[in-house]
Amino acid sequence: MNNKILLTNNDLFKEYEINLPGSKSFTNRALILAALKNYKISFSNFSDSNDSLVVISALEKLGKSIKFINNTLKIEGTLKAYKGTIDIKEAGTSSRFLTSLISFIPGSKVLLTGEGRILERPIDDLVDTLRKLGADIKYIEKKGSLPLMIKGVDKPKQDFCEIDISKSSQFFSSIALVLPSLMDNFKLIINSELTSNSYIEMTNDVIKKFGFKIIKKDGYNYEYIKLDKKIKNFTVEGDASGASYFLSHAFLSESTCRINNLNLNSTQGDIQYIKILESLGAKIKNSDLNNYTELTGIKSFKGIPEINMELMPDTAQSLAVVLSLADTESNISGLKTLKIKETDRIEAIKKELSKIGITSQTTNKSIKIIPSKINNNFNCDTYSDHRMAMSMAIYSAKFNNIQINNPIVVGKSYPSFWTHLEKTGVKCKYL
Repeated sequence: MNNKILLTNNDLFKEYEINLPGSKSFTNRALILAALKNYKISFSNFSDSNDSLVVISALEKLGKSIKFINNTLKIEGTLKAYKGTIDIKEAGTSSRFLTSLISFIPGSKVLLTGEGRILERPIDDLVDTLRKLGADIKYIEKKGSLPLMIKGVDKPKQDFCEIDISKSSQFFSSIALVLPSLMDNFKLIINSELTSNSYIEMTNDVIKKFGFKIIKKDGYNYEYIKLDKKIKNFTVEGDASGASYFLSHAFLSESTCRINNLNLNSTQGDIQYIKILESLGAKIKNSDLNNYTELTGIKSFKGIPEINMELMPDTAQSLAVVLSLADTESNISGLKTLKIKETDRIEAIKKELSKIGITSQTTNKSIKIIPSKINNNFNCDTYSDHRMAMSMAIYSAKFNNIQINNPIVVGKSYPSFWTHLEKTGVKCKYL
């Protein structure tokens, strides 16, 4: 039941607006930081995504009291030892963040596990770093990935560490979100090539808002200094990744979309996606005072000969869909992290584009898109990947009777996506 959804676009609106939900990336980072505080903190505009609910459930097992009151999330209490299993489902970010957190809750003995693709995604460089800090972590099945057995220890045995983030910037974020809260001063050095540097900036942005001073020294050498500051309220920014689908839809349908709660000054890397659409010819209007951004699309546009998406990888699929409808070829690079996401996103996009008549050529970190006439009435697979489902739905701006398989996967980051898509005039019918 409801394992397919049919999108029809007979009555697209020329103007509409979207109230953007909170970013799960900001929400999850803030939840970890709040968990390490021993006083009440209220969250507004928090993400109700599956990934964030997984973190909330884990924190409740770890002793925190979390309540939903009048669209506000209230978190209080003290972290306590927990002995048992924490299943993070397919939440990759959550698995990395919770690994560091649980490692330093003394007395805990937690089997941290998940399902699907998460059991294949790498975590070895994070585990290696935590072990050097004194953590007691063992692999249960395959070395380098979940499930893990974590026995919580008292405190880190040193106030500094180096970390390799060549596989994922989430390893940096995991350490940075937890360790500085456990001591007055902590130093963190990246000793590898950077991956998704925009997520490092986002993490540091949230950390600063939770009362830390950050000093950046030569290279990527960070010092975190705890300040005597209480954070009673935290407002989560709108999800820039989620905005990309509606910005793209309006761009292709030649409509005007107003997105509320979209901060163009955000440290979210994906906020730069709107500038890509502007370079393709979109008209942009922004109001900082009223906190909205408007985009108006155009009829035709040329492709982009070369664009690097390393700083905004979560919008790469949206861009691939848009550029498949350009007048000329495009090449998208900087995609190496897409190979180890919820699916191999590079190959998934290639396969779906081929099903609708678009030729593409891929490497381990790029995709070249050669536009051609698209087959109408097509069927899209989602590969258990929320971003595949939402990016393929962008085609409803131009084509009718699009079937999306396994549409519930959007719950991972954007549970209200299909309801919001109907605000464009697209009809969504579950099959």
